[in-house]
Amino acid sequence: MESDTESDSNDVLDPGDNIEVVDSVGHTLTGRIMLAWKASCADLLHDFARAAFLFSPNPTVQEYVINNHVQADKDAAERLIAKWLLPEGTLETERSRLMASLVTTLWKEWGEFCNHTGGYEKEYMWIAACDGKTPPHLWHSYFSGHTKVL
Repeated sequence: MESDTESDSNDVLDPGDNIEVVDSVGHTLTGRIMLAWKASCADLLHDFARAAFLFSPNPTVQEYVINNHVQADKDAAERLIAKWLLPEGTLETERSRLMASLVTTLWKEWGEFCNHTGGYEKEYMWIAACDGKTPPHLWHSYFSGHTKVL
């Protein structure tokens, strides 16, 4: 009779085992997760999440953003500008002019934010971003007061 220890050791896969479990249509678990993600990501990656990603002072997130942001992230930030900063009832031509000014200012300020230049050149503010004690929304309330849009 086999002991529990012996049967447990028989359940361990050898490094050479190539076991792939697929469902009835040939998808692996990872494949199914990716299909579910593709179907749901538009609902999960809403404008607030995309903007929080772009404007996070966390150095790990910042490095990732600089190398991996996509136009959809920037479009989301611009939609939030239109929603929050443009006065209601503004005529279309004035609205377009104001939007152009706000978006231009935002991306200029974002460049300074990402490059730690301009109003973001002080070393101590980035130490606070690294310490894990200052949530991003508070960090911005302390260190982004000089900006017009960001």
